[in-house]
Amino acid sequence: MTGPAGRPYLTMFGRLRENTEQQLWPGFGRESTTDWLRPLEDGLRSIGRPELATLVLAVVRGLIMDIETTGDVPRADRAFEDFLAALVLVAEAPETAGKRHPA
Repeated sequence: MTGPAGRPYLTMFGRLRENTEQQLWPGFGRESTTDWLRPLEDGLRSIGRPELATLVLAVVRGLIMDIETTGDVPRADRAFEDFLAALVLVAEAPETAGKRHPA
């Protein structure tokens, strides 16, 4: 997504997200969240953690915003790799699956 072939899509996402009047794509903010939740939940269900979909989506969207703002793709890519490594640890943690902590 952050390579040369994906950059136009990241730019488009940023422009649509920043269009507060939603003239280009009414409802984009909501759709760009809800459209991805189900596939992420389905994928994370394979490791028994579909509830992590919101977290994964938030991190991805935040890193997209970071890249659009700073252009620092290598740093964002490293952050994503670190996030994936942490996600593996969370998914493998015994007794914490399904437990909720107060926000």
